[in-house]
Amino acid sequence: MPLNKSVIQVIEEYLQHERNFIKDKIRPEDEDALFISLQGKRMTVKSVRKLVKKYTSIPLGTTREKGYSPHKLRATAASSLIEYGFSIYEVQNLLDHDNVTTTQLYSAHRKHAKREIVKSYELLEEDAEK
Repeated sequence: MPLNKSVIQVIEEYLQHERNFIKDKIRPEDEDALFISLQGKRMTVKSVRKLVKKYTSIPLGTTREKGYSPHKLRATAASSLIEYGFSIYEVQNLLDHDNVTTTQLYSAHRKHAKREIVKSYELLEEDAEK
């Protein structure tokens, strides 16, 4: 997965500050893991999911159960990339989708947005239509 400068900086800060805080607890078999729990163990998929749901529920003002899943964040990122003008094929490649139709699901809302833009920029005044 390619990483930009911002992501690299955040990971380096995590490794230097957070991870360094628990370095004495890390089990030898988990030293190669990027994310380590406070108990010094490799974080599981389930624990990452719980953290993402927990921290997305805060700005959403909802319960932890109704927070966003990692998949929802991935879908939101894909939709945003398409909205910002990246091609469907670039996003497909980034998400590692085998089929472009899978990626096209993320662009469905963009069609609706185009319709709204066209409606909001009428060239003729309403009186001229009558």
